[in-house]
Amino acid sequence: MFRSLAVLALCGALALPLNSVPAQAVPLPAPTVTKSLDVDGDGKADTVELYKVAATRYLLQVTTATRVSGVFFKSTFPEDWGEPNPWFGAAKLDKVKGYELMVYLWGGDGVGFAVYTWRSGRLVTEKAPAAPLVKGWYLGGQGYRFFTKGKRYVDVSALTSNAAGTIWSGKIIRSAWKADHWVKVSTRKVKLTTAKAAPYLGFSGATVVR
Repeated sequence: MFRSLAVLALCGALALPLNSVPAQAVPLPAPTVTKSLDVDGDGKADTVELYKVAATRYLLQVTTATRVSGVFFKSTFPEDWGEPNPWFGAAKLDKVKGYELMVYLWGGDGVGFAVYTWRSGRLVTEKAPAAPLVKGWYLGGQGYRFFTKGKRYVDVSALTSNAAGTIWSGKIIRSAWKADHWVKVSTRKVKLTTAKAAPYLGFSGATVVR
């Protein structure tokens, strides 16, 4: 029923009532990824589907009990890194109930990715927190450490090791979740042992469902 939603000349997000079908819709291919996750935060599992609609064009679609919403995005990641699809995973990143959905956009020395979240009945982009190395969501020389201490925080780091690999130096920017976005609260320069640096070097503090 829902695979007729999307291959139109559309940009950004679409959101339709469950019983609506747009005019002149073209049937979608089978999804390359299908997951059952609570995206809208109501405590019930929703259906998450990732479709490849062109060489570098994809549709990420969520079907809840009452709504269906999707976002088109461009990704060269499968070609860049030889992966089957750009699905990164789902994780609970911010303070709002429900999973955030992550997809890779490109690959190089690191990987750029996008985060989508459910707000006001539709799937929308979640803006990245402030970062010391690359603007936007990026892994590779830049890491993310999420944690909750009253508020929900994320530390975005850019650290490099000494020749011996025993000391990591660089910068960490901390942001807090306030209302509906990440707000920068501090910047600090650090020198850390390998053990203390470990949580900052990748993606930690938020379990990723692949």
